[in-house]
Amino acid sequence: MASCNQWVQNSHFKQVLWLFSWGTHVTAIHSGIILTPVITEFHFQGPYFELSQNIGLFVGAIVFGLGSDIWGRKVSFNSTLLVVGVFATAAAGSPDSIFLCVFSAFWSVGVGGNLPVDSAIFLEFLPGTHQYLLTVLSIWWAFGQLFASLIAWAVLPNLSCPVDVTDCPKSQNMGWRYYVIIMGVLMIILWAIRFFVFTLYESPKYLMGRGRDAEAVEVVHKVAALNGTTSNLTLRDLSRCFIPYYLATRGATYGDGSSYLTYRNEVIISVIGIPGAILAGWMVDLPKFGRKGALASSTRELLYHLFWSA
Repeated sequence: MASCNQWVQNSHFKQVLWLFSWGTHVTAIHSGIILTPVITEFHFQGPYFELSQNIGLFVGAIVFGLGSDIWGRKVSFNSTLLVVGVFATAAAGSPDSIFLCVFSAFWSVGVGGNLPVDSAIFLEFLPGTHQYLLTVLSIWWAFGQLFASLIAWAVLPNLSCPVDVTDCPKSQNMGWRYYVIIMGVLMIILWAIRFFVFTLYESPKYLMGRGRDAEAVEVVHKVAALNGTTSNLTLRDLSRCFIPYYLATRGATYGDGSSYLTYRNEVIISVIGIPGAILAGWMVDLPKFGRKGALASSTRELLYHLFWSA
C-alpha cells in the first residue's frame, strides 16, 4: 500500500540528515577519564563513582524513554543536553566525593535519556529505504569518546596531582574540574543550538499515536516545505489508511488481497461492532456480572481473536 508511511516518510530525509550530522553522542563525559585524579584528591572507592554514573544512565533511559511517549519527543530532545551541561558544570565545584557522585548521577540522567530519544527520533523521521543508517548513528559515540579524550589529554596531565601522593589539594588538582567545565559548557552550547537554531518538528508517528492527526498532517507538510517539496497528505487520507492497510496485508497473506475483498471485510467489521455495543449495554446490568464482568469477558474475547488472527 503506497500509503501513510510513504506520505509521512518521503518528506523527512533532509531533516534526518541534519540530526545525523551532529548526533549528540558527544555527551560522553566518561567517569573513567577523571577517575584517577578524583580518587587521588578525595580518597574514596572508585567503583562508587562508576556506580553513580550507571544509576544515572539507567534512570535517564527510563524517564526520558517513557516520558517521550507522554510529553513528546521534542521536549526530551531539547532538554537532555541541558541536563548534562548544567550538572557537569556544577560538578566542578564538588567539595567531596559525595557531591561529585551526585552530580555525576544527574548529568548521566541526561546522557541516558539522550540515547533512546535521539535514536527514536532518528528512526521515526527516517525513510524506510535508509533505516540502516540507524546503525551508523553510533559513529557519533566514537567521535564523542575521541573528543573527550583529546580534551582530557590537553588538560589533565599538567594540572593533576601525581598518582602516588598522599596529599592532593584542590589547587594542585584542577585538571579534572577544567575538564568537566569544558564538557559541560559544550553541552550547554549544543543545547542552545538545538533549542534556538535547529528546528525539530514533533514526530508525526507520536502525534498519530496520541490521536493528534491534524497536527501530524501539518508536520508532514512543514517538513515537505523544508525539503523544497510538497505533500498531498490530508487528514482524510490519514484516517483511512490504518484499517484498510491491515486488511490488505492480511488478505494478501491468504492470497485474496484485492481491493474488493479488503473493503468488503472492513464493512463486515463495522457491522459486527453494532450488536457488540448493544450486547455490552445488556451485560453491564447483569447481576453479579456488571461492568467488571463485561470488561473482563470482552477483553478475553479480544485477546483470543487477536491471537488466532495473527
